Amino acid sequence: MTPKTELKQVEEIDPPDEVATRLDLPEGEKTLIRKRHMFADERPVQLAASYISMSIAGGVDIAFPDTGPTGLYERLAERGHRVVRFTEEIESRRPTDEEADFLRISSAQHVLEVVRLAYDRVGRPIEAVVNVFPSQLWKLTYEWAAEE
Repeated sequence: MTPKTELKQVEEIDPPDEVATRLDLPEGEKTLIRKRHMFADERPVQLAASYISMSIAGGVDIAFPDTGPTGLYERLAERGHRVVRFTEEIESRRPTDEEADFLRISSAQHVLEVVRLAYDRVGRPIEAVVNVFPSQLWKLTYEWAAEE
């Protein structure tokens, strides 16, 4: 399959309440949103929205030129915010109208919502990424080393 990613939105916004809570933001703190639409052989397969507080991002310029999935972490590290740990939470749910339209699925089908939080070395959450996939197209597999 041929992958393709379209950068759909990069701007300073008031974050959704759930994102503000996950990032432990003070009331009124704005975030940078970087929203992407992802395709495989021109078929929509994923929505991804990344949120970073503006106090950490420093400005929307951090998103340009488009970095792809991991280049943003290098830019954050250059600004003194190195990512050292991630957590993920996965939920199966019905899609929003926007998600169903983009993914070309019915509102009766399920999507997987994978929320990834990136933390700095003092344990502060510095990025929240909300990924949404049509559940029938994906299998999630995880691997990590066991500590001794």
